[in-house]
This record gives sequence, C-alpha cells and structure tokens, in this order.
Amino acid sequence: MSGAPDPDPSPPLVEGRSCGACGVCCLVLTVREPDLQKLPGHRCPHSREHDGCAVYATRPRICRGYYCGWRTMKWVRPTLRPDISHVLVNPVYGLPQPDMAPRDAVGFILLSPAALDAEGLAESVAAAVAADVPTFITTPGPPGFAGPEIQLNELLAMAVWTRDKAALLRALRRYHDECQSGPFVPSEIEGALQDLRDTARLAGQDLPPDGDRRGRCDLHPGVIPQEPAPAKS
Repeated sequence: MSGAPDPDPSPPLVEGRSCGACGVCCLVLTVREPDLQKLPGHRCPHSREHDGCAVYATRPRICRGYYCGWRTMKWVRPTLRPDISHVLVNPVYGLPQPDMAPRDAVGFILLSPAALDAEGLAESVAAAVAADVPTFITTPGPPGFAGPEIQLNELLAMAVWTRDKAALLRALRRYHDECQSGPFVPSEIEGALQDLRDTARLAGQDLPPDGDRRGRCDLHPGVIPQEPAPAKS
C-alpha cells in the first residue's frame, strides 16, 4: 500500500457491508509503510486469523485508510465479500498511464480457482469495464512473490458490449490461468528481497530472475469512486 491518507482516511462505505471475520487484505496485499512492511502472502504480524486485528484500536494509519472495493464500491456485487467469494476487489489510486494523467483503477485478485464461480464476479468486472475504469486481473504468487497482472478493458470490450456473460467468464478463466502460470517476481520491500534470497539459498534453491515488468502494474490500494462514471456512448 502506498500514499499518505487524509486526516480522516476512510472512504465512504457501502451500507450493510462489514468486514466481519474477513482478513484477506491482511494476508494478500503488500504493505510498504514506515510503520508496517509486509510481503504478499504473509499474514500481518498483528492479524489474528478469524479473530481480527490485535492492535485494531491503534492500527497503523495505512490500515485505517484501506477498505477493499467490496466495502467501498456499490457496483461490486454484495456476494463478493473476499473471504466468501475468494475475490479481493482492490482499489488502485493514481495508476500511471502512458502519455496521460494518472487514473484511478481497480484490480480483481482471484485468490483461488473457486473465485471464477463466485456469484457476481462477471457482473462486477463488466461494470468496471463498461465504465472505462482501468480494470486488471491477477492471482497471488507464492508467498513473497507477485504474479503478472492483465488489463481487461480491451480484452473484454466485445463481451461486455454484447452482454455475453458466458464469453466473459471463459475469458476470465483463460486470463486467470495465464496469471497462475507466472512469471512470478519477488515483491520489493527494503530488506525483504535479500531475506527471501538468503532463505532460498539456505534451502538450496534459486529465486527466479527479476526479469522485466511488462504487463504489471503495482496494485497499490487507494480510493476510487463508489460508482463508476457512466459508460461512454
């Protein structure tokens, strides 16, 4: 996560939705903040599985400002609570664009193959694409690693335009499988990459090379509007 939250950093929340026992963001996301640094796939040291945050009242500022898209975006279907649907809808603030000003975007992180059968996944992806919100799909890599991210807008434009849900779901399954095939690269947190390399070396393994980052955006969570702008005519 990145960025400096406002004095009251919490975005407007969708009525009737609560995190409950869900702690997916505490496990899946990368955190790069002075008071909390965490690699993806490693549970936050303050997170108690199925029992919330051990330091909730004094949790780091970045945690106070982050809510997933299911909590903040009305157009994300109610069925997509992350721990139930296996889909983490991740707001992205200020995503750099080639020859354009940064734009807010959204990432659909499919946590397992079961996510592809989640009720409301196709409709939520279609809503973002139809509204011309930069929309990405990714899957988690091994702990400490990030996988490729695929932008869906052009790839799904025809299926969304023709409202072909079956075609959209087939495409999502294909892109899910592509993400799962890698390549995976070590997530970059100061000191953490060397720790990963040292651990791998002790285990007699080699980390894959850093490689290039084509097809990747760094899905830093932020705040995007609850409802996408009307689709372009």
